[in-house]
Amino acid sequence: MKPSLAMRLIASTFGFFALTTIFLSEAAVHGFHAFRQTAPSQWDPFKPLNLKAPSTFVQRWKVSRAQQDGALCRAAIKTAGLSAQWRKDQIRNENCALIDTVALRKLAGMSLKRVNTRCGVALSLYLWERDVVQPAAQKHFGEPVAKLLHFGSYSCRRIKGLWRWSQHARANAVDISGFRLKSGKQISVLFDWPKSSAPAQFLREVRRGACDHFSMVLGPDYNEAHKDHFHLDNGFWSGCR
Repeated sequence: MKPSLAMRLIASTFGFFALTTIFLSEAAVHGFHAFRQTAPSQWDPFKPLNLKAPSTFVQRWKVSRAQQDGALCRAAIKTAGLSAQWRKDQIRNENCALIDTVALRKLAGMSLKRVNTRCGVALSLYLWERDVVQPAAQKHFGEPVAKLLHFGSYSCRRIKGLWRWSQHARANAVDISGFRLKSGKQISVLFDWPKSSAPAQFLREVRRGACDHFSMVLGPDYNEAHKDHFHLDNGFWSGCR
């Protein structure tokens, strides 16, 4: 029995769509390969994270992924040329541990007293310096920041007044106390934050900018415990205060 006209039309239409789908799929594959050959690393999710590349939503996704993966983070740190030495994991108890940490001495342009901190925190500090701190220093002082001043990263303790353990208990946070400019001028969170001077404006700008690179940012306006530093961490909770 011969197929009806309707059946032939259905078969023909199905074949047309099947061929069209195959053609479009082939075109998409070739287009994807062409894209990968020419696209900058900040737009290609499959290329390794390059910390020196401009920020895009793909780049931010790769940074977030590297912050959760020690091997990816270590590779990014190495290619960026940061002065950091990988540390062996040290587990004190179920709440306090040094895991995927680096001994950090220098970022892109700022040096700092050696601090053992989570690799992901080092990534955030590097990007914060590049995108926020150094541009703000040039804007307000006409010179770069030479040294980042801090109170450390690791501390096996709970959050003051709360039952939750601090991100410091896993070196997933760092407390910034100030900055030293190339000329030697020092900017202090404790002494300059309350003023209306250029240093105070600089501090407010870099504190706001830190919120784009860290999950939680707390400063002097948050409470008395933070009157002399910025708390920056990459924990589960988020906030910018």
